[in-house]
Amino acid sequence: MGSIRPLDIAYAFTSVLAVAVVSGHDPASSLLVQQALREAQASLQRGEPGTAVRVLERQLPYINGNAVYLELLSQAYESYLLELHQLGRTDLLKTYLERLEILNPSRAEALREQWQIGSNPRSSHRMVARGRLDDDGLPGSVSPSDLLPLADQAFLQGHYEQARLLYWRAHHSRQRLSAMQRQRWAYATWQQIYLLLQKPAGPMIYWPVVYQEALQVIEWAPDWQFAQRLLQELQGKALSYRLNVQHDPQRHGDWQVAQSPHFRIYHQQANLADQVLSLAEQTLCVNIWFWFGELVPPTWGTPCEIYLHPDGQAFARATGVAASVEGFSTLMHDAHHAGRVLARRIDLNAQAPGLLPRLVPHETTHVALAGRFGPHPLPRWADEGLALLAEPPETRQFYRDQARLALLQGTALPIQTLITLEDYPPHFQPTTFYGQSLLLVEYLSEHGGKWTLVNFINEVRRLGYEPAVRRWYGLDSLEELAQNAWRRQVAAGQGQAAHLALPLARPHKFTATTHPVDNGWNRR
Repeated sequence: MGSIRPLDIAYAFTSVLAVAVVSGHDPASSLLVQQALREAQASLQRGEPGTAVRVLERQLPYINGNAVYLELLSQAYESYLLELHQLGRTDLLKTYLERLEILNPSRAEALREQWQIGSNPRSSHRMVARGRLDDDGLPGSVSPSDLLPLADQAFLQGHYEQARLLYWRAHHSRQRLSAMQRQRWAYATWQQIYLLLQKPAGPMIYWPVVYQEALQVIEWAPDWQFAQRLLQELQGKALSYRLNVQHDPQRHGDWQVAQSPHFRIYHQQANLADQVLSLAEQTLCVNIWFWFGELVPPTWGTPCEIYLHPDGQAFARATGVAASVEGFSTLMHDAHHAGRVLARRIDLNAQAPGLLPRLVPHETTHVALAGRFGPHPLPRWADEGLALLAEPPETRQFYRDQARLALLQGTALPIQTLITLEDYPPHFQPTTFYGQSLLLVEYLSEHGGKWTLVNFINEVRRLGYEPAVRRWYGLDSLEELAQNAWRRQVAAGQGQAAHLALPLARPHKFTATTHPVDNGWNRR
């Protein structure tokens, strides 16, 4: 086989971010690496290379360049590719050829030639997700005080889409807009809505999100007749919205396959698969609007794969994760820029009691926000705190109560430790960690606005935490943040943004139109 480059593969999979509901073990343990080797070898002997690949990829960040591990992963990739080719799964061949190419370039090239599959230049095929705040041509870390002048300038130059986004971001950075600026924001928004309504086809538009924005800006110019007409048309679009789900008439092994604009689901229950896809697409679109102000979600080069395992035992066999875990998500990042996401995957237990109200929104938030906060993976506290905002109110309140109890009892993580964690600490209480993460996200959003929080998260790794706290919140240190967030606000239970939540419609409201087509912990 060709030479193995441990550094490349370690960077390429540097963010396998798994959200498990039940876990308390240290994922960096060498025992887990050895266990993964044994499980993968057994899977290969059983003729299950796909399972071997998933088991090995899960521990990649912790192998420290283990050559035996990488050799086995290369063998697993090759066996899995042969199986995919035999099954006619051309949609997955390129993905796993790229992964094999990192470990064994000559073998990957031989398979490409044998199957007549071209390879794109690395510079193009690797950038499949928007990874920086300024990918849309807008400033990424503009000072809040500069947002309104930039918005006014864009508006006066007729760049209405850019102006709308800048006004939105200024508003959610706690900047005070004048009456004229609010009307300009409204006008720019109606201009963009008009253009969206004129499109006969194109990128997927989740009309309920557009309608929510329209309801906000109509208040600033209620006498505009053209806006009232557009609002009426938009209301009809929102109320009649149906997700277009394509069902593949051919089975793929034990799986049926269905696809929406951003997700491909492998399942054994068509009705449940439709509900999962509807909820996943909604969660993606709402996240992108709620945190970034964008009315149309980004286009992903490769759909996020969702595996809806029929029960806990099937889930455990396929993933190597305990059956008590209800679901997790997996991300593969670019070797040189973690903001560029190469692949997204969600594994779910179809029998999990909280599948639709909790798991799907939580996991989809992880994959939706991946790559949107600069060239590094999200800090753990932010990743979990943001995902919890997609869960039901009663779930969020449970975690708040657990965190406040731990803070009062002195068993919580100090904020300086919590905010700088790069991974889950060993022997910790997940409910406390989740609750503290949620409270911190709520506090920071309440005291600076959503867009300030986005910029803070984006810059903490570039500037460091204390400089970022000073720049975006005007605080001198993490200790001052601890005093504000924990001692005065959290322990006393006062001043919390308890109503901050992702504005999701709950599952019973979801419908989808379908037609056939012819053809733990979250892991970083």
